[in-house]
Amino acid sequence: KQEIKNANFSMEKAEGKTPLLFGTVDTPDAKTTVMFYGHLDKQPPLSGWADGLGPYTPVLKDGFLYGRGSLDDGYAFFMSVLIVKALQIANRLRFRVVFFFETDEESGSNDVPYYLEKLKDRVKTPDTIFIADLGGFDASTFYLTQSIRGSVKFELTAQSLTQGAHAGDAGGIVPETFRLARHLLDRIERPSDGALPQSLYTKVPLEYYRQARAFTSEKGPALLAMLPLAEGVRPCRSDALELYLNAVWRPNLTTVGVDGLLPTAEAGNVLRPLTRLAIDVRIPPDLPHQKAIEGLRAAFESTPPLYDTTVSLKDVGGCSGINLKPLKNSLKDAITSSCKSSFGKDPLFWGCGASIGCVPMFDAAFPNSALVICGAGTPDSLPHSPNERLNVSYMIKIAKVIYSALDVYNP
Repeated sequence: KQEIKNANFSMEKAEGKTPLLFGTVDTPDAKTTVMFYGHLDKQPPLSGWADGLGPYTPVLKDGFLYGRGSLDDGYAFFMSVLIVKALQIANRLRFRVVFFFETDEESGSNDVPYYLEKLKDRVKTPDTIFIADLGGFDASTFYLTQSIRGSVKFELTAQSLTQGAHAGDAGGIVPETFRLARHLLDRIERPSDGALPQSLYTKVPLEYYRQARAFTSEKGPALLAMLPLAEGVRPCRSDALELYLNAVWRPNLTTVGVDGLLPTAEAGNVLRPLTRLAIDVRIPPDLPHQKAIEGLRAAFESTPPLYDTTVSLKDVGGCSGINLKPLKNSLKDAITSSCKSSFGKDPLFWGCGASIGCVPMFDAAFPNSALVICGAGTPDSLPHSPNERLNVSYMIKIAKVIYSALDVYNP
């Protein structure tokens, strides 16, 4: 219990909505507001945790806190509270504070707009919003997220039978649905290099290119080290800058799930009735989600499916991304100064290839507010995976940077 002075917390609820932990800290004579965002919901526990570890058994080992949500995003609330408490103790808290911690982020932050509208008189207009739900490439640097890609998620189903039939009887007569699904995917993804329809590409801004060059000049040689490539496999591009832009700006497609296939150990001589693919398409930060859907649908429906087979394309979600506006110089200078103290060097701007649906929502609701997206995540933290872990010392350094920046910046 931190006993923050002038704090007021409530669990906001509404029918059909996920709950929101909301809090304010009033500061006498404060003229501005700073908001801290995070989320309290977690990914499913999954199996495959190492011996002695588990999703619901917190374990502190070798400087890491293990458990589901330890990194994503369980630490954010406690870190935010401690930063505010430290500023109060030092008599350096000179602004109002809003805590906005949702429970729907892993499902798309669908209820954030509702609560922003409901609580607008209590939220007011923040000068700065700190979003501690990401991180960076490693624990040696403070990373500021410049962009977040959007996503389009859909299911593609190809069906040719009402039930399975013996492959010896039906093969060559009935179209095979995996081939049909593959043919449909080839309409939007070129198999040789993964290129997608031109309507899904946008021009990379010049300043973003400069930031990308700065990032890859320092981190490029280690860019592939964080991924467990199988022996002998080459990456999609040989140039570190192009690989980085592929990952954080350009569109790409991943098949993330399949229905209708059997495990190889259970496979028999059966021509299956259908193949259903779950597809995740990452889209550029500045491409609207709806425009991407329209481009994909147009490519799929350009010609009738082979053999007039039953084909369905079901939109199951996704969101727009965002390329953030530059931080004002006084805030950027405060963060840079704090980074030099805690990390011994300037922060690095980088792009996030994943998606965080609430960020465009905050930008739309508060177009004049600065969005500072950072956090203690690194690839070896294993978010969403078994053995998820928080690098405690890195999190402490992140907290020190935010504390010192707010002390210097004084919004």
